[in-house]
Amino acid sequence: MKVPNLRDFLVHAEPLNSAVAFDNPELLRGGYVVGLNSRIYVRFIPDMSEVAPPWLTYKFEKDIPIETRSAALVWALRVSDYSVTSNSKLAGTTEKIPLLPYEFTKPDADPDLGVVWYVDTAEWSALTVELENLCERTSPFGSFVSLSELTGTHLWRFLTANFLASDMLTSSTVETLRQAR
Repeated sequence: MKVPNLRDFLVHAEPLNSAVAFDNPELLRGGYVVGLNSRIYVRFIPDMSEVAPPWLTYKFEKDIPIETRSAALVWALRVSDYSVTSNSKLAGTTEKIPLLPYEFTKPDADPDLGVVWYVDTAEWSALTVELENLCERTSPFGSFVSLSELTGTHLWRFLTANFLASDMLTSSTVETLRQAR
């Protein structure tokens, strides 16, 4: 479901390794989380095209620690409703993937689905420079910029042309963004 009538909502960014509770945060370095209206989060996860997709390659077991960077990045993507990652073969495409189940999910329940957008390596490089800058200017604790302040950037183009224009957003995401100022 696409977001109708683009609004000028608030945006912040933070490094993935500080935004996500994880036993070994160094494994998540180079990733970012962008918060939209403080309620919707898009994770920007470094290239892992050598190991995924397919996304079901890694089996994550409760109480078994994740010890490799590849597994940590796949895990971060598989627990995120919305993700962006660099993949030169799949650049420009989008797919829905099964998310990892919550702790109390019934074993026979259908998995929740997340959305992954793939970008090429040049776009990824440009996005990470902008995301690093945005991390220095904003925080999830009350320091935001409006979407219009990002006009013309790679991040603004991604958010407006890919994320907000996607028909893969959940109805609750669209409703939250509709309520933006």
